[in-house]
Parts: sequence; structure tokens; C-alpha cells
Amino acid sequence: MATDPPFAAKLAEACKDKTTELRIHVTDLKYCNSAGLREFVRAVEVGTSGDTYLTIVGASRIVHQVIAVTGLGDRFGFEP
Repeated sequence: MATDPPFAAKLAEACKDKTTELRIHVTDLKYCNSAGLREFVRAVEVGTSGDTYLTIVGASRIVHQVIAVTGLGDRFGFEP
């Protein structure tokens, strides 16, 4: 993800209210590296001390596979 710092800042802002559900639309995301995965995990951990449910919306097949292969697929929900 070429936009890690802006993405991290947006996630931090979204988690500031200690939300229980966070939906991230990634339709235009072509690839997600370890830095992007780290930010998804951080979003879940920061939001209400780990009680935030993260739903990734519109993930491409490649992005979905990267998340699944790393074993993080169980921590996030997915929607088309």
C-alpha cells in the first residue's frame, strides 16, 4: 500500500470513537503488503481494546488471498 501513512491516520481517526464495527472499503486496492495488514490489525486492536469487528468491503481476489494466507482472515469479515 503506497499510502500507508495516510491510511494509518484515517484508521486512527476512525477508531478514536471506540467503535464496535469498522467497515473499510478497499475496492480500488490492488495489493496489500505487510504494512497494510499491520494497519488492519492495529485498527481492530485500537478500537475498544480489541473489541472492534473489522469488515473489509470490496476486496479483490488478490487482497483477499493475502489476508487469508497470513491467517488474518478469521479476524476480519469480508463483503463483496
